[in-house]
Amino acid sequence: MLVDMGVDGLKQRGKDPDNDAITYCWHYSQATVTDQNSWHVAAEKYISETYPKWQNVHPDNYYSEQDAEKAITIGEAVLDAYPDIDLIICNDSTALPGQLQAAENKGYNEDTITITGFASPNSVKQYCSNGTIYNWGLWDCGLRAPWAATPPHTSLPATRSRSATRSTSPTWASARFFPTTASPRVPRPRTRTTASSCCPSASSSPRTT
Repeated sequence: MLVDMGVDGLKQRGKDPDNDAITYCWHYSQATVTDQNSWHVAAEKYISETYPKWQNVHPDNYYSEQDAEKAITIGEAVLDAYPDIDLIICNDSTALPGQLQAAENKGYNEDTITITGFASPNSVKQYCSNGTIYNWGLWDCGLRAPWAATPPHTSLPATRSRSATRSTSPTWASARFFPTTASPRVPRPRTRTTASSCCPSASSSPRTT
């Protein structure tokens, strides 16, 4: 799921993930968080098998310890160390908005870097509106599992999907539930809508199976 969201963002800005030597790294809370580390391990295995040309430029990962200010500082350090990096994966709801803010501080946007991960809608909607992020995953606190989410311009297939919207959140084109034990893959977007903003009026729809 994390990797495929990154692949979608890379393709959106003209990269060829199957053949390019994509440079990437991980930025999340800390090495002792079980679920985040399990996603990292699963995704690294998937990358090595599916995208052997990719290069993890910082195998020791970047950790910001669920500190919002530190997430920005660490995010800027990533970009200072690797200004031409292709992809940053932030599998932590504090690291992702911090990394996005760092990218904006350094003058990046979704056309010059791909940043993805997990976070709440409210913490990321401004970066979506600013054109800093292409897609990311929503964390469902009730189900304790991630949803793959995209803005309205990148809708996912409807199978086993439901709206991830709330009255105080942006309207997402779609979202898909993935238990934490599932493969890190997510289907790639197939269609586009005419909406151009991440923040139209909210709506909701029931889960379908």
